[in-house]
Amino acid sequence: MKFTGERFIPTKDLLDDEIGYEHLHRYYTIETLIKNKSVLDIACGEGYGSAIIAHHATNVVGVDINLEAVQNAIEQYADKYPNIQFKTGNATSIPLGDQLFDVVVSFETIEHLSEEDQQRFMVEIKRVLRPDGLVIMSTPNKKVYSEQFSHTNSFHLHEFEKEEFKDFIKKHFVNISFFDQGYEVVSIISNPTAENAGHIQVTNLGNENATKELARKYIIAIASNASLPESLNLVASVVSHVNKDYLALMERLIKMNKEIEALGKWGRSLDRKTEYLTQQLTNTNENLTAIVTSKKWRFITMFSGMKKKYFSHDSPVSIKINSFVNKFKKSKKNKSKIRKSAPIDYTQILVLPIFDNPVVTIIIPAHNGWEMNYACINSIIYYTTGVAYEVILADDSSTDKTLNSTSQIKNLVHIRNEKNLGFLGNCNKAAKSAKGEFILFLNNDTEVTDNWLSSLVTLITGDEKIGMVGSKLIYPDGRLQEAGGILWKDGSAWNYGNGKDPEAPEFNYVKEVDYISGAAIMIRKSIWLKTGGFDERYTPAYCEDSDLAFQVRQMGYKVMYQPLSEVIHFEGYSHGTETNNSQSIKAYQKINNEKFYEKWQEVLAKEHLPNAENVFKARDKSIDKKTILVIDHYVPHFDKDAGSK
Repeated sequence: MKFTGERFIPTKDLLDDEIGYEHLHRYYTIETLIKNKSVLDIACGEGYGSAIIAHHATNVVGVDINLEAVQNAIEQYADKYPNIQFKTGNATSIPLGDQLFDVVVSFETIEHLSEEDQQRFMVEIKRVLRPDGLVIMSTPNKKVYSEQFSHTNSFHLHEFEKEEFKDFIKKHFVNISFFDQGYEVVSIISNPTAENAGHIQVTNLGNENATKELARKYIIAIASNASLPESLNLVASVVSHVNKDYLALMERLIKMNKEIEALGKWGRSLDRKTEYLTQQLTNTNENLTAIVTSKKWRFITMFSGMKKKYFSHDSPVSIKINSFVNKFKKSKKNKSKIRKSAPIDYTQILVLPIFDNPVVTIIIPAHNGWEMNYACINSIIYYTTGVAYEVILADDSSTDKTLNSTSQIKNLVHIRNEKNLGFLGNCNKAAKSAKGEFILFLNNDTEVTDNWLSSLVTLITGDEKIGMVGSKLIYPDGRLQEAGGILWKDGSAWNYGNGKDPEAPEFNYVKEVDYISGAAIMIRKSIWLKTGGFDERYTPAYCEDSDLAFQVRQMGYKVMYQPLSEVIHFEGYSHGTETNNSQSIKAYQKINNEKFYEKWQEVLAKEHLPNAENVFKARDKSIDKKTILVIDHYVPHFDKDAGSK
């Protein structure tokens, strides 16, 4: 059997690891409690524990839900131990009769069950246990096992903190004794030539701190409705040879400390050189920038070579060099941040890839604007990787070259309306032909950039409660157009960050938002179908994107902004920017905003802030969330400064 993390498999590698000692220690410790007894080993897994019990018990039955594990146990142990048998069965419905066993052993089982099944499990244990029988049960201490190091075991459904586990057991048994298990630094007296030291006494020696309750990794409960056995004190034991040498660990720590102190001078020197060169670059005029840059790169090259030759990759000096190099690269990058369009030749025939099962259906609504349509699809072909997709050009009765788009763009799904339906009606009609799990509406006056689609898909598939995601929108000149939209209590809207630097930190984290402008939004098709699509009251266009976001949220899903997805938006190409011209479709922006407010005024009053009152909280729906202010020499990084003084 292969080790998956769900159950312990006694392979050579695992036996020599911490997990092996933890599991074996539990079984070997209970030998006095199961001697000459009838024992049930529930969730016996591969069967190694049942085999250990069989050395001392009268008879043992191992039960596990996994057929492969049970078959393995039969092959490995059944012939070697005549007093052992294995069965396939569920812990909440044990396939054995009533009151058959003196002892039920359940190591690392209960956390694999839901809260309801945990109660059923205890009922089943009491059913198969004799009235004076003994239960020996262990489970991880959630506070140490999971929370202390932010560890998640995907096979665990409900873990206990220590006091919770105690209360849980006390509901089912009268007499209980609890033990803690975990790796500790201990004082050992042992004979290195002895193969078996037996039980080593756990002694406090009058140490006041010895009475302090330790937070160990596992909790073991030994419980009965009768009196507990006198041999219970023998459960407290120590395993001495666990491949962890306290003195070797101390020696390593001292060596690392000396290395840090020795390299400290190099780090401080590097800081001074970095400050000098940064100041030099800042104060130098444009004519000298190239010279300073060249000097700075020579400095970087020199220290990078020293780093590789003399320092480990995670040493303090290496970290400082890496930080400096990255900052310099970023400063160069930001000087030319106008997004480059994909190379384009309007005479070339474009070829979209074909996927049998597209994950995303990209719908581009268009009325004329052939060159813009062509450029948009050209950028999709050039920059979209890692995601199966299809492109639907929703042609709203165009009269230019868009009419014959499939002759210039192969594998394009061209849906044409003989009558002009308007933006909203056009999108709703085209969406009916979508094959993808997700529908993405992309304005034809846009050009996408590298990883624009894969980042959206990664975000929405990573959380089933996310219903809709949207891109960062950028003007062609490199200024930010929108990093998520804000809706105020009065129904008015903001494009957050408009005109600002798109690389600024406040615009570059994944966040929940009020809405994303419809220039680039992706929604689960299942949710789209439930909403019925864009609300027809907003025909022909405007506010349908905000309304859809509110519908998604009303259904219990989140609307998220993904800054890694950057889309260049030539705003106003299709409908202009003049809202006061009654002949312009843009004029519907004011009309539909009133309709939007009328529909959602209760939600706006309850969940949104007054206009411009607190942009900090409004930008990521933080009206009811607390704020943490961190003051440090730089923003904390998850992969830096571990173990700093």
